Amino acid sequence: LTSALSPSSEAASMPVLFVTTNSTASLEAKTQLCSALTHGVGEILRVPNGHVHIVINDGQFLAFGGDHLTPAGLVTVQAATLQIREENRKVLCDMIMPLLANTYSISSHRTTTFFQEFPVENIAVGNQVMLFSKPSLDDPAPQGSPRVSMQKA
Repeated sequence: LTSALSPSSEAASMPVLFVTTNSTASLEAKTQLCSALTHGVGEILRVPNGHVHIVINDGQFLAFGGDHLTPAGLVTVQAATLQIREENRKVLCDMIMPLLANTYSISSHRTTTFFQEFPVENIAVGNQVMLFSKPSLDDPAPQGSPRVSMQKA
């Protein structure tokens, strides 16, 4: 599992995973799903679990192909540009689909996943705006890894 952002960056991006479904689950089941998604996203995108946001909107009116009664899901993964590398997209889907099937009985054929990337300068945490910089030659990070730092807004 690799990522363009190094876990040793001054400030790792704060990825957000949204799950919207027309199915419902108990608070306990959602808490377990949240924990599994947090760990999986953190590992795949190489950020600390404490930086991962999970939003679960269940019990929504969601129709897939005009059918709003059969469980369906809409997943959106948002992160900084270059953080969701091409190979990470398949790994994320492979991690998410069985969790949704187990929690909400959603078939992977009735789930659509979108990946949205934002330039780091369009991301702020509190009043700290992220900045992008290229690594120097003496940087211990993998070659070509961008560095993210924070600047007060």
